[in-house]
Amino acid sequence: MFESLRSRMAFDAIRKWLTAHHRTRKTHTLETASSIAVLFDATKEKTRTETLAWIKDLKKSGKNVFELGFFNEKKPPQSIPNFYFYNAKELNWSLETQSEKAKTFYGTTCDLLICVNPDELPAISWVAAKCKAAMKIGMATHHHNDYDLQIDTPAEKGVHFFASQLQFYLGKIKTP
Repeated sequence: MFESLRSRMAFDAIRKWLTAHHRTRKTHTLETASSIAVLFDATKEKTRTETLAWIKDLKKSGKNVFELGFFNEKKPPQSIPNFYFYNAKELNWSLETQSEKAKTFYGTTCDLLICVNPDELPAISWVAAKCKAAMKIGMATHHHNDYDLQIDTPAEKGVHFFASQLQFYLGKIKTP
């Protein structure tokens, strides 16, 4: 019960923050974006491995990709992963991160932010809200956000489905 209250308060704080802060928007596709930031939930191994494989494919296509994972655990993973991450120990009471890695991530301007947050974790939503991306894309959520495109992804379909849907819908966008 306490965690659900804390989460609700965090999403209210995110909504207020988004209302007070605006960003410059610009439409991008995977082809027109030169820099892509990928923010993802790294807690579950399946989501983490699928996302990292997708990031590897994006990098192979010549994109400048920045990744940041979030572990929803107080202790960092036993084996150090080969990507930047923050964890639950680095959050304040409103579930906003105090991590320097996360602050650097959302302080960097990029063309496209892709947020893989299947469990709608407030700690990831905070970073996505503060990210300085021209276009933001995320999994569909019921919470207040400033995504330019949301893709409804059934939990059992996973990151591969989200990535294929993202490719399909961004392929339909015509940019000047």
